[in-house]
Amino acid sequence: MGSLLVSGIICEEQKEQKYTLQTNSLNFLYNIIFLGIPGGYFQIDLEGQYKINEIVNMSLTTGYLYRHYPNYEPHYYVNHFLLKPMFIFRLNKTGLKGFYLGIYSNMGLYTDTHMKQYGDKAVFLLGAGFDAGYKWIYKNGFTIQLSTGFGKTLCFPEANYYPTSPDLRFLGNYGDLQIINLKLGYSF
Repeated sequence: MGSLLVSGIICEEQKEQKYTLQTNSLNFLYNIIFLGIPGGYFQIDLEGQYKINEIVNMSLTTGYLYRHYPNYEPHYYVNHFLLKPMFIFRLNKTGLKGFYLGIYSNMGLYTDTHMKQYGDKAVFLLGAGFDAGYKWIYKNGFTIQLSTGFGKTLCFPEANYYPTSPDLRFLGNYGDLQIINLKLGYSF
């Protein structure tokens, strides 16, 4: 990092940001409302973004969802692991910040001990979709990202139900809908 002399004042040049780590803040809100693991509900996701150039970024989101329903006999547990790579395009050449369009695939493993037709078997999830959003990056590196998206996830073996997703997408017969995604993080 170099410095610049402007009107007798030495100013530090801002270092170019190439990475962002962020998480969905709404997951933390849900964990607080449902008391996290003691209340039988916990979900989290973590996204990392890498700036390839001023137009293209690569993103990888991992997520985990756990639910326990103690009022059911026998006890009912749900686990959902998620892996979601995404290519992000910023046509305004703004690097990691600003408006973006993204195309993603998602893979997941879902276990549900209550569903009698599958018993304790796992359901493999595979899908793809589109995201659109906007990211603000402040001088101190703090980031806020708002996004929405639509896609489709398939279940193998085919399921009569669609599980909830740790990245707050609603999975359904006609497609996956993410109404709003609010991520907070840090760019460096």
